[in-house]
Amino acid sequence: MPSRRAFLMTSLFALASKPSRSADPWEALRAKRAFVLLRHAIAPGTGDPAGLRLGDCSTQRNLSDEGRSQARNIGSLLRSQGIDRAAVYSSEWCRSLDTARLLELGYDLGPEELRRAFARFKEIADRKKQVTDRDLIAIVSDEIQAQHVEHYRLEAVQVHTGDRIVPVATVTVVSPDGRSVTEVASGNGPVDAVCNAIVRAVGIPARLVDFSVRAVTEGGDAVGEVSVIIEHEGRQVPGRGVATDIIVASARAFINAINRLISSYEAAGRNVPIGT
Repeated sequence: MPSRRAFLMTSLFALASKPSRSADPWEALRAKRAFVLLRHAIAPGTGDPAGLRLGDCSTQRNLSDEGRSQARNIGSLLRSQGIDRAAVYSSEWCRSLDTARLLELGYDLGPEELRRAFARFKEIADRKKQVTDRDLIAIVSDEIQAQHVEHYRLEAVQVHTGDRIVPVATVTVVSPDGRSVTEVASGNGPVDAVCNAIVRAVGIPARLVDFSVRAVTEGGDAVGEVSVIIEHEGRQVPGRGVATDIIVASARAFINAINRLISSYEAAGRNVPIGT
């Protein structure tokens, strides 16, 4: 009978969404091109006792000590491959929830990231009738992604657009030295105008080469997730942003990509070429 570690590795190989890019499933996971489908750790027996109640672990079949150790080991395996943070989704059964917790891949926000996440929660709560778990996951995931690469921070974005006018965006960003920088730019559409204004504000002429948007939650007040790829001197980096407003999410995604671009140059021991 195959071990759960073997099942994990099978999942890594089978679920890479674009396997042609890399033969290494770990690299695909780190690049967020794959996900892991994992059964709960060892919980002896089958089924559940009569009188099962979700939320009451005493009425369920639970992890054994070996199962708890197994879940911790799988988490250690993932962290050893550079995957120390991830969005983990679980069923409501205690053995599945315990497995998810014991992986220790949860969120860890510092005071400033927590303050910003709470401010964004209040912003979404003002716009929506109900804030769901998936809204919160999207907000916190966005802060987790930003906290290690934040050189520039989006402070404000405003777009003037319409049927017969050229879109114009006004963007304010906070620079690495704490200054607020405001720039105005036009574009072929509102997103293009926002990107052009950000390029002026940061002084890095990156080009948007890929843009996609998806709804994280349902309904007219859904939280939207924007993913972008920008290019600068042949170097391409991704970015991601979430908001109830797609233009704001686009601005956050572009800023996130700019921050990643700067970090990639720093990792190579270079300064970002400005104005080229």
